[in-house]
Amino acid sequence: MRDSSAAAQSSDMQDTEVCTPMTFSRPSFRRGTLAAAGAVLAFALWAPNAFASCSYPAAQQSFSQWHDSAYYVSPDNGGLESGGTDWSMSGASVVSHNESYYLNGSSDSHSLLTPDGASATSPSFCVAQGYPVFRFMVRNTGSSLAKLRVDVVYDDAWAHVERKTAGYVSAGSAWEPSSKLAVALGGTGAMTVGQANVRVRFVPTGWGGKFQVDDLLVDPWCRR
Repeated sequence: MRDSSAAAQSSDMQDTEVCTPMTFSRPSFRRGTLAAAGAVLAFALWAPNAFASCSYPAAQQSFSQWHDSAYYVSPDNGGLESGGTDWSMSGASVVSHNESYYLNGSSDSHSLLTPDGASATSPSFCVAQGYPVFRFMVRNTGSSLAKLRVDVVYDDAWAHVERKTAGYVSAGSAWEPSSKLAVALGGTGAMTVGQANVRVRFVPTGWGGKFQVDDLLVDPWCRR
């Protein structure tokens, strides 16, 4: 699996590389410390409401067999087990073929088929400052030259919509996990309210791709 976007993180990297704490040079330490203190105070006032509104079921170490110790949660219908409910599709479809590792459960039986010329957008799910990355299972039974473009669509409290490309994913014919892709909430106007509803959009690029996607999962805390 190779993601060409700088936002994507290799699946065998340590989790802390995605969640690296800020450091300060000696000349700017005092200035940085004051700014950090203000940020901590603001976050302390904001965080309880923000995180309370982003509720998920129990998290699991879904990708531990690929040396990823982070805990992930599944947004509503992230595994397509309710068919296309709340998904938006153009040329894409839900098929009876689950990813081969059954990350969300042994009884799962569906995935998303997104061939060349198609696109699909996930249901909306809540993210806040502590919701930095997501992963999913993917394979491509079409041309090896094709890539899957992965966009994050942001919907803020004022119904403003913004789209940013999180990365381009290459895949072989066997199921495998994507690399970590960043939600990057702070890079959008949605950060002004501390949280946002986002959707993930999958679009094959190049020629001849035939991608399948399953088990969209979010790392909700960026802490270990």
